[in-house]
Amino acid sequence: MNFSGDGWGDGGMEGPGFHYFPPGENPDLTPFAEMSGRALRRVIERMDLEILVLALRNAQPRVVERVLRNVSSKNAAHIREEIERADSGESERSVEARQMLMQTAYAMKNHGDITFDGPADDAIPPLDRTLEEGLAAFHSSDSKAEHAVSLIVALAAWAEQHGLLSLEPALERSPDGIFSTGLRMLVDQAPWDEAEMILARQIESSLGAVERNKEIAIEGALAILDGVSEDRARARLVAFLPEGEADYERLPGVRFSPSAQATVDIISLCVELAGLASRDEGGAIAERLEWIQEPLLKTGLKWALEGATIEDVERLLSRKGQTRLDRERRKLECLAEGFMLIREGHPVDFIREALGGYIEDEA
Repeated sequence: MNFSGDGWGDGGMEGPGFHYFPPGENPDLTPFAEMSGRALRRVIERMDLEILVLALRNAQPRVVERVLRNVSSKNAAHIREEIERADSGESERSVEARQMLMQTAYAMKNHGDITFDGPADDAIPPLDRTLEEGLAAFHSSDSKAEHAVSLIVALAAWAEQHGLLSLEPALERSPDGIFSTGLRMLVDQAPWDEAEMILARQIESSLGAVERNKEIAIEGALAILDGVSEDRARARLVAFLPEGEADYERLPGVRFSPSAQATVDIISLCVELAGLASRDEGGAIAERLEWIQEPLLKTGLKWALEGATIEDVERLLSRKGQTRLDRERRKLECLAEGFMLIREGHPVDFIREALGGYIEDEA
């Protein structure tokens, strides 16, 4: 463990507000049992998790329990496990960690960021209306980078006021995916280089799925307009799956990720519509049009019904699909950068300005 850093700010341990402890002095951690939950969470967010673990070894039980109530459930379990596994007795490393923890707290107190006065209330308020609306807008099917910016700004404001842990309830309102992954790592205060790598990998995987589903939707629309049978439409579309027909045959027994489920749904719908079109020459398609959820497929069939040629449909859908892919990329990259800025503790106005370029690119 490297104890050379200060765990707070950029000014070092000997900057303004520095509280000196003589070598070997074991600081009293009682203030952590008495300060407000908001203040406690703000101190914890400035600390490396393993330094926090060392500082809590052999600490007063009420201090330990207070800290555990103000970290995520994952981090609380890790801290408890590490404390129980540790040898009894004080170690030089634990004393140094406590000094670092208290020096961080004193520096924040002297800068006016926190106070040591209670009440010792750990309650986290429910998400406000701005956050609720931001989550709903971001998770809608037509969300864009501007929705990501609005949500990140709302998350940053909430975290600034109540601490990162206060963002955990947003996970209950979010489906599995890149947003929930990034938010979970933010709440758990995961090392950001690790979080950044995971998010980058998920973004590329998600964009790959969007690209694949775009191609399937376009090919499905063309197959329907070509008047091919269900079997021929299926053969054309399963070619986009990694193992082709073999993948499609075992689909009903597989539990899918959201992007994979979307692939399955598009193929199944296109095969069904191809059968209807080949038997009814388009009449059934017109009746079903308003119920089709896949935007590219719906748009292509609508254009065809309005008289567009197959060549026009293919060209226009390719252009529209690329625009959709570019929009999704901007949104996800904006989200990842926003999480990083929150984790680094930047002010809300700075985050809003830093992410503004994603909206400008979208205009």
